Amino acid sequence: MDWRWTDSLGVALLGHGLPGRTTDWARAAERAGLGSLWVIEDYFHPGAYTLAAAAAAVTERLVIGLGVVNPYTRHPALVAMETAALAGIAPGRVVLGLGSSNRKWIEAQMAIPFKTPLRGLREGVEIVRRLLDGQRVTCTGEVFSVHDIVLEAPPPAPVPILLGVKGPRALALAAEVADGVHCSILASPAHVRRVRAT
Repeated sequence: MDWRWTDSLGVALLGHGLPGRTTDWARAAERAGLGSLWVIEDYFHPGAYTLAAAAAAVTERLVIGLGVVNPYTRHPALVAMETAALAGIAPGRVVLGLGSSNRKWIEAQMAIPFKTPLRGLREGVEIVRRLLDGQRVTCTGEVFSVHDIVLEAPPPAPVPILLGVKGPRALALAAEVADGVHCSILASPAHVRRVRAT
């Protein structure tokens, strides 16, 4: 992927916007010369993959970012499958943002065990990356396991994986296993400087 888009302005679409306007906003972003469009997944609003696919289908050069989805509500195998499909619509233009979300949404509201979020992210990235690379994957982890799976249609071009993380241990994990960090749209300049220094 050409990373020049990181030097240009992008726009974030919040999931609680009007889904029917996604294609209009994507076309407008591309016409305006923006480098990327990020679809934010907020529970319990329209899903990021559906909105991202709509944006990808009506644009030609705009990078489409998922910022961020999590491996707890979307198992890493499902994340890989959906990301590969999106990358098939927009080859070389997809960036995957993964994050662990938060205990309130995952455990309190959806009753999904939210144990060891950093371990879950590490295992999630490993499974997703290997599947997107076209590998047949079997692994038994502390949080996630898969047995003898392979994507039938891996992406035609590599998909960078960014981690939506904040704290020092999580930033260190991103430096180890990801291609970069996805900062929150509410990140302060001081936080962005700290991320860049990591």
